[in-house]
Amino acid sequence: MKIIVNADDFGLSKGVNDGIFYGMMNGAIDSTTMMMNMPGTDDAMERYKKHPELKVGIHLTLTGGSPLLDNVPSLTNGKGQFWRSSRYKEEDPTGEKLDLLDVEREWEAQINHFLKIGMKPSHLDSHHHIHAWTPLFPVIKKLANKYQLPVRNCYNESITTFPLYTDIFDDGFYGDGVSEEYFQQLITKYKGTHNVIEVMSHPGFIDEDLRSMSTYVEERRVELSILMSNEIRQLKAQEFNP
Repeated sequence: MKIIVNADDFGLSKGVNDGIFYGMMNGAIDSTTMMMNMPGTDDAMERYKKHPELKVGIHLTLTGGSPLLDNVPSLTNGKGQFWRSSRYKEEDPTGEKLDLLDVEREWEAQINHFLKIGMKPSHLDSHHHIHAWTPLFPVIKKLANKYQLPVRNCYNESITTFPLYTDIFDDGFYGDGVSEEYFQQLITKYKGTHNVIEVMSHPGFIDEDLRSMSTYVEERRVELSILMSNEIRQLKAQEFNP
């Protein structure tokens, strides 16, 4: 049994970058995924250039900030910003209002922006898990296979048509689930298996950009503190990655 602690939202703000980078350089975070359209994106790219040994993927975005492309009208509101996630999953559950070509072009632009660093991303996932929304399956399948990139496995069904990042994805380390006990529960849940398990996390330090963009603020500092604790790092080394 092995776990990969992935930090979402690399690039969201400099404070978030500081926290994720601190956790990665100290071995508490195994991989991270970068947002390509946020205030901290350039800073995140520069850090990765200086530390190419880090495992960095792409946090594809349709539900936060603004697109990299100008001409993707089905993805934006009147202010040129991405729709909120509720617009897709609740107001348009079948994706009838969405132009899949807009999604493909925008996500490919985000991938190509990452590739300017000169290194291949480790994997793909997405903000608010929007890539797992059924109407977008053809797009993520096409891009994953085109760029030969594994994808976060937050699907309810078995996927065989493109590579997956891990056998299992666990999103319990979030909100009320953020505690040291969470990792003890993982042992009980998966002990004796040979699965590779991705644990989602959102660590970071707090800055004004973060406060202006996210309602998940103080929790990021708490997450980082738990991930950096000696107890969790020892538990991870002894139980999950022997």
